[in-house]
Amino acid sequence: MRTRLLRPRFVRTLALTVVCAVGFLAPGTASAAPPDRPADASAAAPAFQQVTLAKGVAETGEPMTLTVLPDRSVLHTSRDGTVRRTDANGNTAV
Repeated sequence: MRTRLLRPRFVRTLALTVVCAVGFLAPGTASAAPPDRPADASAAAPAFQQVTLAKGVAETGEPMTLTVLPDRSVLHTSRDGTVRRTDANGNTAV
């Protein structure tokens, strides 16, 4: 019986097909796993508290980003580029 060597082009094509198939199927298996979340979300973060900073277009504009400063005041920017600072008492200044 005669042994025939595979052609390099066929081997490259086969290897590329296998790599593509594995790359295509592997992410689906990882995303099928349930997320690692506790059953009660409120028990996971007892140190966090939701606080209303400001209400209305005059005080918030169209809020885009925010950051909390060490003195517990908050800087927030609006879509038009206005930067506002809201202190811990809820007073907002441009």
